[in-house]
Amino acid sequence: MKKSVFNSVIKDLGPILWRNIFSLVVVIIGGLSLILIALGDLRDGIFLAVVILINIIIGIIQEIRSKITLEKLQITTASKYSILRDHKKHIVYSEEIKSKDIVELRLGDQVPVDGIITDSQMCECNEALLSGESNNISKRVGDTLLAGSIIVAGSAKLVARKPKSESYIAVMTQNLKRYQRNLSPIQKSMLKFIQIMAMALVVIALVILAKSYIQSEPLVIAIKQIAAIAATIIAEGLILTSTIFFTYGAIRMSRKKVLLQQINAIENLGRVSIVCLDKTGTLTQNQPIFDKIEYYSSDPVEISNTKKLITSYIYKESAITAVIQALRNEFKRSSTFKIINFVPFSSERKYAAFEHVGSDKKVFVGASEYFTPNLDEHQKKWAEDKIKLYSKQAKRVLMIATAISGELDDPKSLKGLEINGLIIMDNPLKESSKEVVRFLQKRGLQLLVISGDNSKTVRAIADRANIAHDNRVISGSQVEAMTKTELIQAIKKQPLFARILPSQKERIVKAAQTMGLTAMVGDGANDALAIKTADVGVAMFSGSSASRQTADIVLLDNSFATIPKGIGLSDSIITTLEMVASLFFSRVWTGVFLIFGTLLMDINYPFTPRNITLLNLFIIGFPVVLWGAWPRNRIRSIHDKSFLARTLPFSIVNALIIATTTLVTYYLGSIVLHTDLAQLSMIVYSVFVIMSIFTISLIPESIGVMKDRLQTAAIWFSFGVIALILMFFNSNIGIAQFFGLSPLSIRYIVFAASFAMLGAILQKIAVRIELSDKLMYKLKILLPKRNNTRTN
Repeated sequence: MKKSVFNSVIKDLGPILWRNIFSLVVVIIGGLSLILIALGDLRDGIFLAVVILINIIIGIIQEIRSKITLEKLQITTASKYSILRDHKKHIVYSEEIKSKDIVELRLGDQVPVDGIITDSQMCECNEALLSGESNNISKRVGDTLLAGSIIVAGSAKLVARKPKSESYIAVMTQNLKRYQRNLSPIQKSMLKFIQIMAMALVVIALVILAKSYIQSEPLVIAIKQIAAIAATIIAEGLILTSTIFFTYGAIRMSRKKVLLQQINAIENLGRVSIVCLDKTGTLTQNQPIFDKIEYYSSDPVEISNTKKLITSYIYKESAITAVIQALRNEFKRSSTFKIINFVPFSSERKYAAFEHVGSDKKVFVGASEYFTPNLDEHQKKWAEDKIKLYSKQAKRVLMIATAISGELDDPKSLKGLEINGLIIMDNPLKESSKEVVRFLQKRGLQLLVISGDNSKTVRAIADRANIAHDNRVISGSQVEAMTKTELIQAIKKQPLFARILPSQKERIVKAAQTMGLTAMVGDGANDALAIKTADVGVAMFSGSSASRQTADIVLLDNSFATIPKGIGLSDSIITTLEMVASLFFSRVWTGVFLIFGTLLMDINYPFTPRNITLLNLFIIGFPVVLWGAWPRNRIRSIHDKSFLARTLPFSIVNALIIATTTLVTYYLGSIVLHTDLAQLSMIVYSVFVIMSIFTISLIPESIGVMKDRLQTAAIWFSFGVIALILMFFNSNIGIAQFFGLSPLSIRYIVFAASFAMLGAILQKIAVRIELSDKLMYKLKILLPKRNNTRTN
């Protein structure tokens, strides 16, 4: 598989290089650096070019590392298949299957390659992932089986026609399968903001060029201003930073036994508002326990015959499900009937059926609801009373019955149906289920139990797990009869869903998605479609390969209890990204306000590209490293405001204070100090740097991050280190010239520090009185009034 990872990275290297070399930020700043070089300003031009080249290299390296990390993690859950090659058995990954290999397929497997069936044990498959049709299709010897199909009943062997890379589904989705950096909602918000700022830069650049032309200034001065502004208002490292944090999250989650098959799936996990839960294997243990058989007749001959029918069935079934294995543990193979016609169990059908030599009767084993209506009144009452009793105890009940005539695949056609007995299975609740349910419901999430079991069992399990519901159970037939609107309205009332087919699970998930971000947690092949459809698909590692391969998240320890851990880490990463974005946005808005201020004051932008690069090193690079190594947390809610609504108000207000203080310093300095432009720009730059760095300490409080004294102390200690580094840079002539700095006298330092301290006090007051939130609240009140006025 190492070769597979290498090949995957090589295949996607082109898109990665293209995306990083020709990104919006690179085109803008790289283009400006080339113009500066062409105009003769080699120092600033080459400096900018080197900075952007470093950014490109770091971006490429980080994206390749992210892809390698994800590929390596995915190997953990990659499905293995038993194949026959050159008359020898091998266990291989799907990518290693070659043409003419014979592949063994069992219930729950996702077909890895296109092929022709050479042996079919009543095989049925579902091709919904290929065609969108959810009906199960019987497959016989000689039939074609396409990669991507899911085995939902029986088993089969197929001879591979082509390797996986040349299968129908691979060709059909080759454009979709090309590696893409799938952006999360936060990343999309970041990208949108960057694009808006890029458009604003174009407008600002035109204004500066026009002003320069009117005032007959050298073109190189105007371009240098535009380059400095671009370095200020284009958040070039924001998307890269988020990718690094998501990769970090994926690695952390893998240590918690949670595999992210999409590294940014962790964000969606933290934003989910509805969780759809399969019952068996999720809330309850996946290994059912045989309890007893309730025989309808007490006749020893009838009892012996019923046991023989059960034994015949469980050893004929090729799909060794957990229920079949539990029954095989109880009923050892001894004498069995010779079965001549057999219909295997499937999630769609909910029963198995067969005929055997020596009897004309049809035998059925499965969900009682399909057979109870055809029983006589006495048998019907006996069955219903027993089923009600055991279902209230959250036990699973299977009926075994025989019919004189009828079709094996049509329960409604049966005549002379008689009950032999009821198989009672116990699926104990997982120890962690109650705790996880309590965590999710306390967070405000709505839980929907969607199960194939009968209504009483589903209700009993939901009550045991303390899942909130309206005491109504909706059946699959009722779901089928509902319109989409009716189904959405029903979901809002928090019902339980029982006797649900796989296609109906998918429909319920789609309806839930109209109300909020939806997760589906399951483990069986019958959950695969719903898991694929959900915003966040979660599968158990021990479940079917189809559910694992379609999931965004795989629980490696099969424990529902790891969900809260994942949500906790998601909260931490989202909070950290909010802090980082607040910092980036604050710098950007400061640049925007400074631009407008300098244009109104009819002065040149006071900073150079080299000044801004040095600033970014400390106000962006330092906190990103600090917060990445030491993530912060806050109590999040599903009712939280959007990412931009949480980050922009603070950054705008904070930037306005920094820009205003900086411009006031410039104006008063020009009047009071009577110094040259270089010294005045350095004074202003000092104010800008101090207030920008002080912003780092304000952000946690501004977005409600839980206090951490150690990290607060670390931040203040780091401020001292930064001050010493800047003093060293300023005192070293070579470094100072490299970054475009010039030494200041004590008088000028005191002047700059005084205004910076005053500005910092205003920043602190604004955060303490929650000025940004109050302004946003006022704005929300005013906007509707304006709309009403216009309407009237």
